[in-house]
Amino acid sequence: MTMHSNRAGSYRVGSLLADFQPDFDFSAPLPLPIEEFEDRLRRIRRQAVEAGHDALIVHTGGVGWFHTSNHYLRYICDWMREGVLIIPTDSDKPLTLLSFFTQSVLLPPGGEPVLVEDIWQIGPIGREYADRPGDSVIKTAEKCAELLDAMGLSKGQIGRIGDRTSLTFWAGLDALMPKAKFVADNAILDRMQKLRSPREIEMFRAAAQLVSIATQAAYHVAKPGVTDHEIYAAFTQAQLSYGGETGDGYQIGINEFGTHCGKPYGHVVRPGDLINLYVSNITYRGYTAQTARMIAVGEITKRQEEVLAACTEGVKRAEKLIRPGA
Repeated sequence: MTMHSNRAGSYRVGSLLADFQPDFDFSAPLPLPIEEFEDRLRRIRRQAVEAGHDALIVHTGGVGWFHTSNHYLRYICDWMREGVLIIPTDSDKPLTLLSFFTQSVLLPPGGEPVLVEDIWQIGPIGREYADRPGDSVIKTAEKCAELLDAMGLSKGQIGRIGDRTSLTFWAGLDALMPKAKFVADNAILDRMQKLRSPREIEMFRAAAQLVSIATQAAYHVAKPGVTDHEIYAAFTQAQLSYGGETGDGYQIGINEFGTHCGKPYGHVVRPGDLINLYVSNITYRGYTAQTARMIAVGEITKRQEEVLAACTEGVKRAEKLIRPGA
């Protein structure tokens, strides 16, 4: 445990990584082609028609640190912000997107949504954000209801896809459209995402390679005298430099047991430490990889060696059981 504060040293991550190169070449996959998104939309609409829906509403909210609450919009139209997507089941009717209604409004989106031409901005209001009365989520629901009514769907059956952040929005739509029939239907997208395309697998593999590059950078700088902040920074700099999308989807912990895990807090590495890198999320173009790595610093005890060997053996045994359908 760190019982006293450690003075931050001068910036040295750049010098620590000055001669770093990963031990493999990273070839970044190209973005998914528009044809893949078009095929997804066709299948989504077909399933919606089979379920008796006149339209689908897909809601993605915002959560802490400016992340989205789910990846549904990224999957359908490559939109990496929060939003509400209206998908009429008639293929000749356009998609409509309502977005920018959370406190991350000042952050620019990572590009234009695919297949969407009609985009509405619902600026964030309310006491918390702008010291103005009102609720931007309810304003979004009001605009959504207005658009659905203009499409002739005020009495239609509408499938809803979202998560727990959608509850206020759903309640607003229920009140605004009492004659419509709303049906929860996340299964439409969840079923589709169980089987990934070859191009999607390339994206997952790229995300995993970013984890490997970042881990190698952490190995490169980890030595007695550096801090957990510097190891975390090296990991972050490496994966972001190669195209990673977020710098906070992982944790680090350092002690003699390799068990502590959280954000860096100033621990200075010393011989006998076990460094735990728990990588919950490295993202490449919306596709993520997850893993964990351990780093032993200097000479470690026989007991530490035995524990690490047992963990390694367990992973290798599990790997042998991995197969389709298992």
